[in-house]
Amino acid sequence: MQIIYKLNEIDKPVSYLREILTELKIEFPVILLTGEMGAGKTTFTSRLVRSFDSSLNPNSPTFNLMNEYKTSAFSIFHFDLYRLKSSEEVENLGFEEIWGKQGISIVEWWQIAAGYFDKSAIEIRMEVVDENTRRMIMN
Repeated sequence: MQIIYKLNEIDKPVSYLREILTELKIEFPVILLTGEMGAGKTTFTSRLVRSFDSSLNPNSPTFNLMNEYKTSAFSIFHFDLYRLKSSEEVENLGFEEIWGKQGISIVEWWQIAAGYFDKSAIEIRMEVVDENTRRMIMN
C-alpha cells in the first residue's frame, strides 16, 4: 500500500495505520520505520502517538534510544537505533523483551536488529518526494 501526502496532511497516513492495526488485531504490534534523515519518521511517530492520547508530547529518542509513552490503556515504545553500531549492542540493551511482547513498538533505524522481528512486524518505508510531499509505503 502506498500513500502520497503533503506534510500538512500527515494525519492521513496516521489514520490509515490505525485502521490497519485494528484490522490485523496483533496483540503487541511492532512498526518498523525506514527512511532517510528528514523523511518524517519521527514526525509520523509523534502524530501516531498523539492519535492515541493527545496529552502526550512525543519527541525523538535518538540520544536515549527509547521513549515510553503511557496511554490510559497501554504503552507505546518509540525506539531509535541510529546510534547503534552492532547487533550485540541491541542484545545488551534488552529491547527484545519489549518488541512484540508489550504495548506498541515503533522502531526507527531497525535494520541493525532485523533478526529480532518476526513476520508480523509492519514495515513502513517513508520517502521524500519533494520539500512538502512524502510517500509512505507499507508492507
